[in-house]
Amino acid sequence: MGLKNPYVFVVLIQILQAGMTLLAKAALNGGMSSFVFNFYRQLAGTVFLLLLSAIFQRRSMTQFTFPVFFKIFALAFLGLTLSINLYGIALLYTPASLASATINCVPVTTFSFAVLLRRETVNVREIAGQFRSINTSIA
Repeated sequence: MGLKNPYVFVVLIQILQAGMTLLAKAALNGGMSSFVFNFYRQLAGTVFLLLLSAIFQRRSMTQFTFPVFFKIFALAFLGLTLSINLYGIALLYTPASLASATINCVPVTTFSFAVLLRRETVNVREIAGQFRSINTSIA
């Protein structure tokens, strides 16, 4: 079973993501504000991750300085909060299947930006590079 664990986790993550999309669509169609829903979503994620980090990382904590705090804040505000709020607003006007399809494009976009910014290299002479190029162009 050791070789199948990554596949199980990928399927589990996809199921959870689809469930979250359907839950968001149901809440937003029920009249809940997208900003309120996203606030509670972020709050639940923060509490969950704080508990996990307190349990598993308490011995390896690093110094929490103001520059580290500012970087985390900027990333959370500009990266997550802004994109999740735009996602919630868009989900009001589109079906859940479109929202699910756009979420599946995030890895392709991330990989494309990593190649453009030269953080990732693609060697088309190797089989792995060929598959990366094919998968990125298909999606």
